[in-house]
Amino acid sequence: MAHAVKKLRIKYPSVESFCREYENNLRHGGLYVKTTQPSSLHDILELVLTLPELEEGFSFLGEVVKIQDTAEAATLGQKAGMAVQVLREDQLKLEELKEKLSRIEIYRTLLGLPPAAAKPKAAAAPPAKPEPPSPAPPPPRSPEAPKIKFTPASEEQPPPALAEPGSEGPKITLSPAAPETPLQTAAAPPPSPAPAPSVAQPAVKAVPVSEEPSPKLAPPPPAPPRVQEAPAAKGTSPELLKGEAIDFLRQAVGTEEIVARPLRQEIKAPTAPAERVRKTFSEADKKRLEPVSQFVGVLVKAMLRSGYYAPEHPESKKAKQGLYAALGSALKDEPEIGLISRFTTEASDILVSGVLDEPVSLRSLFSAGTAEMFLPKLREYFERKGLVSFTIKGGISAEHFETFVDIMSDQAVDRESSSEVGHLLTEALVRNNIQDISTVFQDDMIKLGLKLPWRVEMAIQRLAKDLRTVPMFQNLSPAELNRLKARIIQDILRPLREPHMLKDMVINCYLIARHMKGMQAEELEQTLIQHFPMTILLPTSEFVFAEMKALKAELGSKPDSELLRDRQNGIKRILKYISVRVIEEKVEGGEAFLENLYFQDILKFEELPQVVQDRINTVRLAQAFSQNPSYYTGKFAEARTPEDHQLFLRYWRRILPELLDNRDYPNLYFLCQALTQAQQREPEQREKLRGEIKDEIEYVWHGQYANLKDKFLTEKKETRAGLDEVVGMLGESGIEVLVQVLAESGDRGVRKGAIDALIRIGGRSRKYIRAVADDPAQPWALQRNAIFILGQLALQPGGDSEEEKQTGVKEDLARFERFLRHSQPQLREEALTALFRLVGPTALPKLAAALDDPDPRVRRRALGCLALLPAPPADLAGQVVRRLRPEEGESEEDLVKIQALKVLALIGNVAVGEGEDVETVILGLLGAEAGWKQKLLSRLKKDTGESEPVKLAALETLAKIGTEKSLPLFERLAKSAAGQFAAKLLETKQQIELRL
Repeated sequence: MAHAVKKLRIKYPSVESFCREYENNLRHGGLYVKTTQPSSLHDILELVLTLPELEEGFSFLGEVVKIQDTAEAATLGQKAGMAVQVLREDQLKLEELKEKLSRIEIYRTLLGLPPAAAKPKAAAAPPAKPEPPSPAPPPPRSPEAPKIKFTPASEEQPPPALAEPGSEGPKITLSPAAPETPLQTAAAPPPSPAPAPSVAQPAVKAVPVSEEPSPKLAPPPPAPPRVQEAPAAKGTSPELLKGEAIDFLRQAVGTEEIVARPLRQEIKAPTAPAERVRKTFSEADKKRLEPVSQFVGVLVKAMLRSGYYAPEHPESKKAKQGLYAALGSALKDEPEIGLISRFTTEASDILVSGVLDEPVSLRSLFSAGTAEMFLPKLREYFERKGLVSFTIKGGISAEHFETFVDIMSDQAVDRESSSEVGHLLTEALVRNNIQDISTVFQDDMIKLGLKLPWRVEMAIQRLAKDLRTVPMFQNLSPAELNRLKARIIQDILRPLREPHMLKDMVINCYLIARHMKGMQAEELEQTLIQHFPMTILLPTSEFVFAEMKALKAELGSKPDSELLRDRQNGIKRILKYISVRVIEEKVEGGEAFLENLYFQDILKFEELPQVVQDRINTVRLAQAFSQNPSYYTGKFAEARTPEDHQLFLRYWRRILPELLDNRDYPNLYFLCQALTQAQQREPEQREKLRGEIKDEIEYVWHGQYANLKDKFLTEKKETRAGLDEVVGMLGESGIEVLVQVLAESGDRGVRKGAIDALIRIGGRSRKYIRAVADDPAQPWALQRNAIFILGQLALQPGGDSEEEKQTGVKEDLARFERFLRHSQPQLREEALTALFRLVGPTALPKLAAALDDPDPRVRRRALGCLALLPAPPADLAGQVVRRLRPEEGESEEDLVKIQALKVLALIGNVAVGEGEDVETVILGLLGAEAGWKQKLLSRLKKDTGESEPVKLAALETLAKIGTEKSLPLFERLAKSAAGQFAAKLLETKQQIELRL
């Protein structure tokens, strides 16, 4: 049975976007369709292309030959989608398309097509071309179909200059014949909570911020016209920019400035701390727990002893004597205190809750002997009563407390069946109107079916029991019952305290509703959220977000699970309840939370406060610019009225923090480039357009330089280059940012990036760097960097007049000479290099003096500068040789010696003393001293103590200046030499022989 062919309609928003696809794929017989829900492999599709400037659609049949899922695409840095290969039977249609395109000038130009042959004029217009019939069932696949390489076009070239704002590629829809398999292209993915700076962001939505207090999102901007509008004719008044996209921007940005604070934050899955039971204590803890242990001891004794007597018996009264006072001491200022029986496969203990932040093991409150005698009795009591926990609230009256002790000590109840004990004791407490004690018995426990933290599980069990008990207090009014419910919830939430526990509590409280008639999960969720501690409301929501994310991932592998879907809907409902409280109570920091709810499709735009609406509109506006910067910068350049000019400045000022936070440096560069070009307009025109705005760059970047600096300080090396380009376009403010980075960063790579950027900026940065160098309060390391930069800028033009340039050179010369006398050797070292760069050989006297500097780094730098000269002066040879033969009692570093040898190779074999030349000195490094002819054989065995790198450098120098007197020494040294030194000896000997 033949299957119907799916019709896939692809509408290209601009000529350029289609041309990219044509060049990459269609020219070679295929098409790449970006989509996250592709058809099946080998499906046959009818592709209908709608192109700008082409009056009729163009269709052909194709086969899905490859599917690239999201994971694979991410690995390749591309977009998910499917490759469709044109069927062999329809290959000729591509030639027809090519012929049609060649008749349209813009396609012919962009695609480099030859002009089409002119058609003969027809006597009459041809009849209208009928609509093509519905495609027949797909023919069998042709094995001879050519194999092509499909490339997502947007990964190879930048976005088109005139592409539609709010979209990155063609609009794709299926015909009504196949509604069951809609394709969603990567050009318009669902919004994410933290959209990255990518061209694949959702379409722009914005609102006029000044027209109504709670506006709705306006529709996305229409496609801008492909053809630029003609400029205003001379002699006429300039007109506003026209076009639907510009009208939309005018409406969205409005006339008021809105610089929304960066609210959006990524919700990461928090890690819940491990459950703990306190067993070790500080001295303060021990002092606090002392009255608690005393109270628990006398309480248990009273319960055990008074059970043998009637409540009015003297012995019973004696057992309870002082008990209420002990309770007051134990409670102190805490709202409640409780005992919890925890007997599981993992643990067996009785815990005290409500005193410290975490439950306390009762065993740790007593000595080992007392615990061994006391705890088994208490455990037996809990088991006999079927008791799980009881909690005594602060403020309980002495009468109610003693009645509680009598009820819990009644041995008559123990004779009932185990399933009745808890019920009877609860009824007795209610009958005596005791509301300040919460008890949970074994027969109160509900089945949860979930593995929860035991503290959360106990809180759920306690809440379920207390809520079931409330209707039993029939003597209370409805208002009193509501107050009792609220107090119950507050008391149960209070000891949890940690966000991850509150999260588990609220998302699982629906289990309580299942076991209570007339109780709805929604009502309980709302009530719990209403009583959440304000300080941890938002942290709890982060855990709820993480839970929803985990459920979403699980649903991806089990899409048909109704249970998971119900759980997801429940969590969305809870987040919405939280949002109501955040909005009503204006919770600090709640804007970011609400924004995330919007991007998670939990809140509608109109449900958000104005500040969050403004923030979301800012995100959308930034996405519009990132998707098509050329369109907006082009329209900015066309602005001929102050209104249009300032509209774009307000637009960019609003979205700049978003672009910066998204690290969208390429588009920031385009933005700054447009501003720079605006500053280069004719002064009269610029003055007219900018109005009261004195500097376009300063206006747009107002308040963002600190953010820019932070980005530079934390940026990775791979992407810092893009930020360098942005900073370099910001004039003096950008230079100040770089200087601050240089002063504050402890990262060598970051400092190097700032130094390189300042050097690239050139002479404009001189005055700022000079100020740093001249400030004695600055750290010496920062001053050294300043000197280095000034040295690199020494000969670069700075836009100054010739007179100013000469003055600057003189000032720098004096500055560097002053630093040559600085106590910090690193500054002397850097100043020497900068001085040499500035005046060249004129600095020779300073270099010569530095050869005897007390610090080896300075001596090495001086030698390094001399080595840059084509022929250092021969009269410096003696000073250089002193670096090879330090005075007695002194030493020299190998690196200095190696640099000295390089300089001597440039000076040549000159005399350096009576009867001694450079060659003789170097031979001494290798083992021969003065008078070597007479004592050669005896001296050859002497080890000079020089390192192998120094000896190798000595041979390098001898290869350039050595004479025949070195050759005998080489022959003898070769007999005992080995390894690299032996090979270098042979090489040097051969080089000398070639020169002789």
